[in-house]
Amino acid sequence: YRFQIIGDNLYFISYSYDEATQESEQVLYTYSLAQQKETDRFILTQHSPEDGDVYRSADAYLLADGGMIVCERTYDSSEEGDEETSFLLKRYDPGHTLIAQTDLQDVLEDGGEGFYVQSMFGDSEGRIYVVGDSTILLFDAELNKKGVIDAGDTYLNAAGLGKDGKAYVNMYEPMQNMPVIKEIDFEKADFGESFAGAVNENGNT
Repeated sequence: YRFQIIGDNLYFISYSYDEATQESEQVLYTYSLAQQKETDRFILTQHSPEDGDVYRSADAYLLADGGMIVCERTYDSSEEGDEETSFLLKRYDPGHTLIAQTDLQDVLEDGGEGFYVQSMFGDSEGRIYVVGDSTILLFDAELNKKGVIDAGDTYLNAAGLGKDGKAYVNMYEPMQNMPVIKEIDFEKADFGESFAGAVNENGNT
């Protein structure tokens, strides 16, 4: 899942579980389309019986500079714990070295409870966009918080960069009873120009 193509490389995340050892891991794979083979694997999370009820899950997005951003949740699933212990946004350089991180529990008003990452991406200036169900978090290249866009009760379907390099989001507009595309204005931490005729997740306009 989370397939991306950058240049001649295909990137995707895979989850595996070994019933014999009860070990699991999430791995980000790099597959060369030119060479038709796997060229790199980066372990995002691992879990073994020694970890007990503490689990981690991660999502990742590759950046144009070869680096990546990773959203990693750690939570205690035991009856005594049953809570999220950390919710980190991490940035890695092309060599998979961690260069910055921030705790999203400190960024979100409710500590991140119920926040689901729909998509993540970066623009040509290195700025990072983390899109939830109805909230967009804005960070600079060092993962310093620069703003939060709250869409209220409006559901955000998907977001990404256009060919013009600007950031856009596909969202359902209740007042118009239809999906629309809106520009994401990073500097103002708000939605910009709106475009009608967008396609929703069912393929309808």
